[in-house]
Amino acid sequence: MKEKLRVLSLFSGIGAFEKALTNIGVNYDLVGFSEIDKYAVKSYCAIHNESEDKNLGDVSKVELDDIPNCDLITYGFPCQSFSVQGKKLGFEDKEKGGLFFEAMRIAKDKKPKYMIAENVKNLVSHDKGNTLSTVLSTLEDIGYVNYFKVLNSVDFGIPQRRERIFIVSIRKDIDEKFEFPQGWKLTKTVADFIDKENEHRHLKDSLKPFLDPKYHKEYTSKDGTKKVFDGNSQGYFNSDFCGKRMYSIYGVCPTLTTKTDAHNFIEIKSGLNGKERMMLQGFSEEDYYRAIEVCPLAQIKKQAGNSITVTVLEEIFKVLFKNNR
Repeated sequence: MKEKLRVLSLFSGIGAFEKALTNIGVNYDLVGFSEIDKYAVKSYCAIHNESEDKNLGDVSKVELDDIPNCDLITYGFPCQSFSVQGKKLGFEDKEKGGLFFEAMRIAKDKKPKYMIAENVKNLVSHDKGNTLSTVLSTLEDIGYVNYFKVLNSVDFGIPQRRERIFIVSIRKDIDEKFEFPQGWKLTKTVADFIDKENEHRHLKDSLKPFLDPKYHKEYTSKDGTKKVFDGNSQGYFNSDFCGKRMYSIYGVCPTLTTKTDAHNFIEIKSGLNGKERMMLQGFSEEDYYRAIEVCPLAQIKKQAGNSITVTVLEEIFKVLFKNNR
């Protein structure tokens, strides 16, 4: 930015939005972040070299007078209430679903130039489209023109099938239009992200028998995901989300989740480690090593599953700030 961008980060996680801004050279000042998970706070501060004093804590309890003015609000508001894998309670989930309105409470008061949100693809169809309609109408009512699109990480250089909705909001008095980036053809597979030095891996006992090639049949999806064993479709297991399948590293990773043993890969006879999971979200090796200094490995794996793919955000920011960087 020609002038330093003042950023307020809500539901921050480990700071994918901030990482994207840094990677594309946007000069920004973090006025505050909001995160309630103590481990995510530690990783966030280590990765971004920020003080925990900037953490505003629970977004529903923060006083408006305690929040500095800002130019950009990022808010990856909790997705569990809208996810296919969650209970799909939406805004009726008072603990998580209603947190969107807390972000709007802050936005209405601070009136930043821009806001960007990310959530699960299912937000588009949740409650027959009424949930997304409520989100967009609320944003419009407080003064924003809004653009939304579902983007997939495989279209932005990362071999992970991760479809997420992104909502870009621009204050109505700013004469700017926005078009989402198109992405490009994927040239990498999971194999390019495998940590060759790490041999401390394990495979769930229930899957060990199916390392035998006699069980393998390759299934390839349109986005390049290669499945070599599917215990559910072949009748060996009842459905257990995606924890009872085995994949090839020479394809695309299924969506990373907080369930850290959900994906096992045949060639490495295990699941992904912490560094691999972070890098499959667009973070660097250095980011991982900073986080592991202050945070348990199990938490880092969970944080990666909760995060946003950094490279997708980079391309969104490049478009948004193309005339003002």
